[in-house]
Order: sequence, then structure tokens, then C-alpha cells
Amino acid sequence: MEMMKVLSVSFLQDWDLVSSANNTIAFAEEGDSTIYSGTIAPGNYSIANFPNAVADAMSTAGTQGYTVTYDGVSRKISITATGPKKFKILPASRGTTAYILTGMSRWTETGYYQTVTLKNPVNLSGSYLVLLTSNIQVKGSRYLSDFDDSVQSVVATVVPDSFGDVITWTNDAGEWLPVDDTISKIEFYLIDLMTGLEVALNSPLTVRFAFSDDVADV
Repeated sequence: MEMMKVLSVSFLQDWDLVSSANNTIAFAEEGDSTIYSGTIAPGNYSIANFPNAVADAMSTAGTQGYTVTYDGVSRKISITATGPKKFKILPASRGTTAYILTGMSRWTETGYYQTVTLKNPVNLSGSYLVLLTSNIQVKGSRYLSDFDDSVQSVVATVVPDSFGDVITWTNDAGEWLPVDDTISKIEFYLIDLMTGLEVALNSPLTVRFAFSDDVADV
């Protein structure tokens, strides 16, 4: 029986903090049944320019202007309508994919107000779990996540740190995994745990792994 063990994974955290997978703010303006979708431009942001990006997204999508301020103590953003209409932000369950970045609730809308302070602190770290997956089919349970691909197996979870850092995960105490099939090609991917989508790295992903064809050697 062949056995596989991933020894380490290294990559540069250089993917865009904001992408098409997490850049939408769904909102409604009072007296109007339309659901507007503000789209934050993809890229990387600091707290110095992120509030303006949110304001631009909502002002472009809605029928009135919006301003956004950041509280350095609570680390939350407040959104204010510059026009006469009150508005509400819809949760992730109703279309806001930028809920982690902005601090919006995943399940509960804000209600109509002239100024809305979002429930949670802004999170611009990009430090969300990623899954290391492979086309090598291994036996055993998968991690509980939104990721579900019949041709890939989850072999590790990795916690990124912050943009621009080299992330290294080592499998010092991990077990060897039995491989089901004859291996003709080996592929590894990083999958965003929040979206189930592949992380688009701009630099190479380095994986060190080992095989044994004799279980007695393990």
C-alpha cells in the first residue's frame, strides 16, 4: 500500500485582499424595493483608503451619495447617506459578500437609518483559513467546510498571517495517508475556506511531500 505525507507548504501571501468573491455590498434605500449592489474595486487596501472604497461602491450603485468613517477604538465603520433617504445594509445571506471585510453581520440586516454602524470590526488582514487540496485521493474524513469537490481531497488547513508575508506550514506530527489509486500526476491547490474557490496566487506554491510503498516503513 502506498502512503503519502505532506511535509511542508510554503507560499507568499500575495493574492488580492478584495476580489470578485468578496467585494459586494447589498443594500436598499427606504421607499424603494430595489436591492442595490455596491462593488468594491478588487485590490489591496489599508484602513486609510478602505472606507473611501466602500463609500465609492455604494455611491455609484445607489441613488444618493454615501460617506464612510472609521473608528480607531471600536475598529468599526459607520456609513452615512448624504441624501434624504434612509438605507439598510443586507447581510451575507442576502448578497453582501464583503461582510467579513466590512464587519457586516452574516445573517442580520441593519434596519433603515441615516447612519449605520456595522456590527463587527473591519477585517483587512486576509487571515482566513485556506485548504491545501490535492488530486491524490486519500482515505478518511474531510474537514467540515463549504469546499466540496469529488476529484480533490483536503490534506491540510493553513492559516495565513498578513499580506506580503511568506507563510510556511509544517506537518511535524501529521500521519501518513493511504493512497487509493495509482498516481500518474500530482496537483496541489489552495482553496479559500470562506468561498470554496481556488486562491489565485501570484507566486509559486511550494509543497514538500514524501511517499512510501511499504506500510512497514512508516
